[in-house]
Amino acid sequence: MLYFKAKEGKKKVVRWFDDLAEIFKLYHVSPVGGHSGWNATSGKISRVYTWKAMVEDIQKLTATCSQCQRYSRIKTVAQEMKPIKVKEPLELIGVDMIDYIVNSEYDNSLGPPWYSGTMRASGSEGSPSARVRILSMVRM
Repeated sequence: MLYFKAKEGKKKVVRWFDDLAEIFKLYHVSPVGGHSGWNATSGKISRVYTWKAMVEDIQKLTATCSQCQRYSRIKTVAQEMKPIKVKEPLELIGVDMIDYIVNSEYDNSLGPPWYSGTMRASGSEGSPSARVRILSMVRM
């Protein structure tokens, strides 16, 4: 059951099934609600309405809101970056490959994205650009 707080402080009983979706739409989905989180939504609703397990119900409804799911930030913590130390320029070259390329216009062969090893690059045999070590590759 849902209760409406009247101006005089009396509570009017409102049926759950008929009005909860409408109340949630008014305080969360409408421009007034602005798809704010469950905490702000429950704060707005609790000024006017109250019922048992109100906060839990609002949390569930907010969690199932399709627009909030689509546009919410992904809450992940970025891993600490660990720099690779090199002693001279072009000692290591990182390559991110996202597609399978057999041969390029200049006959520089590249392997498939799941390949880990060495690939050919232009340059003479002894030059730093002659061999490029593939450090990591991600298959997409």
